[in-house]
This record gives sequence, structure tokens and C-alpha cells, in this order.
Amino acid sequence: MKRGLLVLITFLLTIASVSALEVTYDNVQSESLPGDKISYLLHLKNNEDSSLELKFRSPDLNWLLDQEGMKLTIAPGQTKDYSISFKPLSGNKILAGNYIVRIIVSTQLTNVEKLLTAQVLGYREVLDVNFATDTVIDPRRGTIIKLYVKNKNLVNLNNLDLELSSEHFKFTKTLSLGRSEDTILEFPVKLDPDTLRGNYETNVKISLGNNLMIDKLLSYSVQEYQELKQLTLPETRFLLTGETVTFENTGNTPVTQTLTRVFGWFSYKFASFNPEPSSVEKTDEGYVVKWDLNVPAQSNKSVNYAVNYRLPIVILLIIIIALLVWYVVRQRNAVVVVKRVFAMHTETGSVKVMKVLINVRNRGGLTVNNLRIVDRVPSAIKSPTQHGMLRPSHVKAVPDGTILVWDLPSVKPGEEKIISYRIEGKINAMGKLVLPATVAKYLLLGRAVTARSSTVSLTEKK
Repeated sequence: MKRGLLVLITFLLTIASVSALEVTYDNVQSESLPGDKISYLLHLKNNEDSSLELKFRSPDLNWLLDQEGMKLTIAPGQTKDYSISFKPLSGNKILAGNYIVRIIVSTQLTNVEKLLTAQVLGYREVLDVNFATDTVIDPRRGTIIKLYVKNKNLVNLNNLDLELSSEHFKFTKTLSLGRSEDTILEFPVKLDPDTLRGNYETNVKISLGNNLMIDKLLSYSVQEYQELKQLTLPETRFLLTGETVTFENTGNTPVTQTLTRVFGWFSYKFASFNPEPSSVEKTDEGYVVKWDLNVPAQSNKSVNYAVNYRLPIVILLIIIIALLVWYVVRQRNAVVVVKRVFAMHTETGSVKVMKVLINVRNRGGLTVNNLRIVDRVPSAIKSPTQHGMLRPSHVKAVPDGTILVWDLPSVKPGEEKIISYRIEGKINAMGKLVLPATVAKYLLLGRAVTARSSTVSLTEKK
């Protein structure tokens, strides 16, 4: 009975004490980075008619109260605000996460415990970064890159180190952000005009001391532009014509270009191309030759063609020279002399009569003037007394026979002259004889020329 009464009295006193002290709080800094403090503002109200002496302590295993053991006196009916703060017992090694922090406010009679909420943030959870607008860069003009950085939490971030880098640019900057603050950073970018068009990435890094908070890739585009230049170099040499056409793409995107040339039938047959044409079309105008060229950015491509008349000219010259040689040779031997003997009859039993026929022909292309024909009859044969239409100009006896000379004023191209005479002699003597060659002498193009017939054996049967 006494025991139950004591418990009841203690319970009533506790209720009275609790109601005598009211404790509420506001979060001042309930979010923090590892190693940073958290802080709260306590609202303490004394509902008693007498002063209350308050002490503060925390039995929490993760957090250490900075005001541990501090005393505070509150007058009757007074309300007082009191700031408290905690630091993690494990320093910056405390794990990110949500925590309940215990604080006990003690009076003369009882204790009031409050559970405070806290959140430890991971370094990678605090910031967000992106381009503020679509980032498209014209390499000829440049642009201003706008980088949007936001603090997503209720923590102050001072002396942040930012680095923005890519293969085209690099920037560094120091900045600070308040609680839930955001900002736009501007970076002027000027690229090499030769930068190829396409999509690229830039790396954004933001650090707080030795702690990396952002390591993110952002995309930007380099705008394309076309700039194609054409350079034509004609080539003219002896019996050779052509040109070299070069297309230079100083832009940052590939360009497709078509080059067209028209050739006549004759020039096309003697033309060479490098590279080979993409297409060749035969039209009424001639041969239409086309090259379809794909010129990469910051590169060039060339087309070369040449019409070489040297080979046909050489062949033509060879033919002309051959004709000239043939003509000269023909002119040099323009007169052809053919000598033949025909048996006629025997006047007596021991005498043989034969007819000598000399054919003189001009096979050249020029008239032969002052042509002299010289023939000789051996001494074993009687000097000729009968002649054909052309009689000799001179007949002269010499020790070894008779010399006959015919002077022909002119023999036109293709013309033939027939000279004939009769010879007779003893059968047994003539059978062993050979008539010497007939000689033709003349001047042609200022040069003395001699033509001969073959010798003729009188034993041959004609």
C-alpha cells in the first residue's frame, strides 16, 4: 500500500515537472557535410512560479554536444532561446545518412529529453551542374559558355574549386554558394577555326578542399561550316596540254564536289587522267568527263589530266620520214635499166643473129633530164649496124669492142624508152660471150646518179 502510494506521488511530481518546463526547437543547421557541425535553437519556457536551473547533456554515441554541462537559469514565467551545436565524434569519417540526436535538459526534479533530426550529406549529393543553354560553338566566332551550378541543400559551401576542361579549352574558378543557392558562370570560348564539326564532351570538376563534389561530363557541339576553294593550274608544254584542279576544304565538314570537262574525239583519245573519272559520257559535243570528289574537312583533293600529242606526232613523223627516205631512195634509183637478148635467125651456117633490147624506165616522181645510156659490145661480135627507133648518138670503136651511146633529153615520171639493136657473130664464139651491163647516167637534184642493168649471157635461151 505504501509502495503504490509512493509511485503515484512520484508520477504526479513528474507530470508537474514536465509541464513546468516546455522544450521545443528549430533547426538551424540540421544538414551538414561529413565533419561539419549541426546546430539547433532551443525554445525553453518556465511555467513555474520559481526559477529553474537547467543543465544540458547528450548521451548520443555519434555526436558530441558543445554545451555539455552548461547551466542556464530561467526566471518564473520566462521564455528563453538557447543555441546548441554538435560535432561528430568520428570527425569527417562519419557516414552519410539520417541521424537522431538525443539531448537531455535537466532541472532540479526531472529530465526532459528531445530527439533532434540531422542529416549528414555525401559530398557527391550536394551540387548539380549543367549548361544553362544548348551549347553550340561556331569555331570562327566563338561563344560564351554558361554553366549553371546549384547547391541543392541547406549547407554553406565556401571556396569551391571549379575546373572546366575539354580538348579545346580549360578554365578554373573559385566560387562560394549559400544554402540552396544557384548561380550561372560565364566562360568566353574561342576555338581554332580548323576545329572539326561534331559533338564533344567537357569535364566539370568541383572540389571542396580535397573532397571531390562533382565529376561530370557535359556535351557541347561545334557548328559546321563549309568553305571550299578551287585552284586551277593550266599546264602547257611542247605538244602537251592539260591542267591540275585542286579543291581545298578549309571548312570543318566534308564537301562533295563535281568537276566536269568536255573533250573532243581526237583529244580524248590521247588524254590521261589522275584519278580516273567517275563517269564518261559521249555526246554530240564530245566526251563529257566527270569526277565526283569527296573532300574531307581541312583537306584537299586534286584532279589532273593531260592531252599528250607527242606519241601521234612521233608516229606521224616516223611515217613522213619513212616516206621521204623511200622517196629519196626511189629518186636516187629513179631510172631502171633492163637488158635482154632474143635469138633471131642464122643467116649462114656459122653466123648467129640476136636482138638486144634495152628497157629504160623512170619510176621516180621527177623528170630525168639529159639521160645518157652507155652500152658496150664485145670485140668478138660485129659492131651493130641495125638499130631500133632510137639510134645511138655516138658509136665508138675501142680495143675490146664497140661503145654505143644514147643521149635522151628527158624521161618523164613513169615513162619508158625502148632501145634495140642487132648483133651477129660466129656461133662457136658467141656461145661463150657475156654482154656487159648497160649503164645509165644522169643528174638528179644536183647529184650524179648511175644505174646499171644486169649482164646477159648469150647462151641463155630467151
